[in-house]
Amino acid sequence: MIDHEKYTEILQWHNGIEFFDYNPAIDWAIELIGKGIETENVLIVASFSKPVDREEIKPYIKGALKELNLTEKY
Repeated sequence: MIDHEKYTEILQWHNGIEFFDYNPAIDWAIELIGKGIETENVLIVASFSKPVDREEIKPYIKGALKELNLTEKY
């Protein structure tokens, strides 16, 4: 189980970390769905399988953060 709030903060920095590990993002998205947050990109992120292809998931992470009104940080 991941610390959801802490990972949300870390996820906002995904573009600023060269070898960012996107695998926990799947669990993060599943936890959001469990809380009733079912945006299009969150559902797509939750549908990925591990290990994640970083270039494939990156646009959906960007979209999920935007849908949640979270700023991407660099």
